[in-house]
Amino acid sequence: MGRTNLPPNKVPFPAIFTLLSECVYGGKIDNSFDRRLLNTFLRQLFSVSSFDNDFKLVSDDKFSLAMPDAVKKEQFLEWIDQLRVQQTPSWLGLPNSAEKVLLVNNCRDVIAKLLKLSIMEEEEDEFAYESDSKKQQDAPSKSSKLSRAGTL
Repeated sequence: MGRTNLPPNKVPFPAIFTLLSECVYGGKIDNSFDRRLLNTFLRQLFSVSSFDNDFKLVSDDKFSLAMPDAVKKEQFLEWIDQLRVQQTPSWLGLPNSAEKVLLVNNCRDVIAKLLKLSIMEEEEDEFAYESDSKKQQDAPSKSSKLSRAGTL
């Protein structure tokens, strides 16, 4: 038809979705919530509406990010260079407190590991104490056997 690209309604979005959700990223995801989030993200970005001029990549209370009006690689790279340095979790559809949740979970893991270590250390100390006291109890009985053997 003399075009160098497909019209938006002819793009095989289900195939793109499957490739990205199952082959590229999906194989690395083992959490059902993360899988749902990825699928939602892909459905939002890879759709016919993403070709609209007013399509928003990100839209939250404080920030909105629209597709650039670009067709060349250099134009897209320039657009990327102008993006904000810090992105928020809302860009991925997560609550802005998502990072705090991750930090809290990491802290809980560290505390649990420290508790395990302290319990293991206490058990080793108890075992060492029991071994020492057992040796002390066994020592007199051996000497008394020796003294008895000498008297016979």
